[in-house]
Amino acid sequence: MHNTSSMIPQRLGIASFALLSLILQASCTDMPSGPGGTARLTTTPPGLSFGVKEAGAPDVIRIVTVTNEGSAASEPLDITIEGTGAASFDLLEGTSTCIGLELARGATCTVAVSFGGQAVGPQSATLFIDAGQGQDRATVTLNGILQAP
Repeated sequence: MHNTSSMIPQRLGIASFALLSLILQASCTDMPSGPGGTARLTTTPPGLSFGVKEAGAPDVIRIVTVTNEGSAASEPLDITIEGTGAASFDLLEGTSTCIGLELARGATCTVAVSFGGQAVGPQSATLFIDAGQGQDRATVTLNGILQAP
């Protein structure tokens, strides 16, 4: 078996070999998904504190603003709440403008979250805003305290 890589410069010439090397490097590198770049999501604020709420009192609502600071639009945004206290927090679909939105470069949308539930004590969870496969995922910490009436 011959080592063909050492024979390439002789057959193609040095300039052609250099060009071929650049092409091979580019094809082996992880390229940004989507045409022309990726979405990069930021949130304001980075965390939502709901304070102390008495069980049975109306739910407390907070809003986070999501901005796409990337170089391309996102895929449809997927938004979830996960963690040990996730049952105490609800995504307000009718008020949130981000759900399922393809967020354009430089654009913003909002996510509304309520805090309530029945589990007394400190509650915490994480709000995930996923821009799609190979794209950015923003996280927002959620915390609050539910006290007995």
